[in-house]
Amino acid sequence: MGQNTEPVRLYFAFRSPYSWMATERIAQEGIAIDPVAFIKPPADTPPPNPITSPAKGAYVAKDVVRLAKRLGFDFALPDPFDIDFVRPNNVFRLAKEEDKALAFMLAAYRARFVGGLNISEDDVLCDIAVEAGLDPDATLVAADSTDLRARSCMELEKTLEIDRPFGVPFFVYQGEPFWGQDRIDLLLEAVRRAEA
Repeated sequence: MGQNTEPVRLYFAFRSPYSWMATERIAQEGIAIDPVAFIKPPADTPPPNPITSPAKGAYVAKDVVRLAKRLGFDFALPDPFDIDFVRPNNVFRLAKEEDKALAFMLAAYRARFVGGLNISEDDVLCDIAVEAGLDPDATLVAADSTDLRARSCMELEKTLEIDRPFGVPFFVYQGEPFWGQDRIDLLLEAVRRAEA
């Protein structure tokens, strides 16, 4: 498949194993993306959180294992599951500004969902940064940067009301939304049609 000329906007969250699997699949397909950290939903949408529903949390835990197995991905449940996501999101912003967004996303997701690591810790973030081609010293500064956080919020605000994402992964291609990693095949069909 050729490289699409218009990137797919991808709303993602490092918290989500589904977002991880979708990013892996998009990378395998060679789809150009414009990733946006989904650090907050639109004002009228409650934040998605399977942990607040024990039944949904139990389902997601089983579903992720079987889906990862089906896709041929190794999987390890991160410990702890909930962390300070501001830090890796800030470093993602740095990576995006240095044209290393996808490399950082994949390295961070693999550290979290294959290695089971806490991607907010300094040593883990530095290892991820080096793998993605970022400077580890700049990474530690970026992790706690309120300026990078503000730039991420500004980027999200620009598209939030247009695209209306309500969960991750959420893709938008030529104005058409696709929600969930299980809609990637439909997204790929849209991209292929546009390339033909």
